[in-house]
Amino acid sequence: MNRRRRRWRSSEAVLSPQAKRSADHFTGAVRIGLLFNLPEPARIATALVTFEPGARRAWHTHPLGLTVIVTAGCGWVQREGSPIPAVA
Repeated sequence: MNRRRRRWRSSEAVLSPQAKRSADHFTGAVRIGLLFNLPEPARIATALVTFEPGARRAWHTHPLGLTVIVTAGCGWVQREGSPIPAVA
């Protein structure tokens, strides 16, 4: 079987308009814009998430980890069973 691996290039980034998200997962006004999502077998995606004041995401986990970069404002993050530090 001859399989060619496809290389991802930054010029192929998938840009999507920010859309409001479901009330099932968020409280308040939240917009998510996908910046890029690498094809399998990669497990990486990047999104710009905007939370209006008072908005929040329902508790959930990221088994492979998550990096949060705050570009404006402040908020809180928590690891299960740990204190809730503010991020800014």
